[in-house]
Amino acid sequence: MRPSLFKKAIVASVVVSGAVNGFNILITNDDGFGTANIREMYKAIKAYGHQADIVASSSNQSGMGGIANYAGSKNLTADTEFGIVKAGAPSIGPDPNDSHIWYFNGTPSACVQISSSAVPTTVST
Repeated sequence: MRPSLFKKAIVASVVVSGAVNGFNILITNDDGFGTANIREMYKAIKAYGHQADIVASSSNQSGMGGIANYAGSKNLTADTEFGIVKAGAPSIGPDPNDSHIWYFNGTPSACVQISSSAVPTTVST
């Protein structure tokens, strides 16, 4: 059975809509917000015309899986990985060079949860 013209038009409009408007994409990982891999993915997604935000741990959290540990203090007690944000800064905040990249002093699961309420991402708007 051949698809109807109506079905073809619907599929075409969805494809064109996604291509024209782009998607809002939240990126996270367990290696931290400063790693090259997450930042290159962010750049590639933006290069394709999509809106992207990173919300990831302030330091490497590999192996933490779905555990949700939140910041134990309101300020960082140590510099973030690669020294991007210094000790004493708030436990959650934007990268000093890009307001669409956020760090949180918690596990990856906590980062995703906090992104929907405490981080002004394009994904949650």
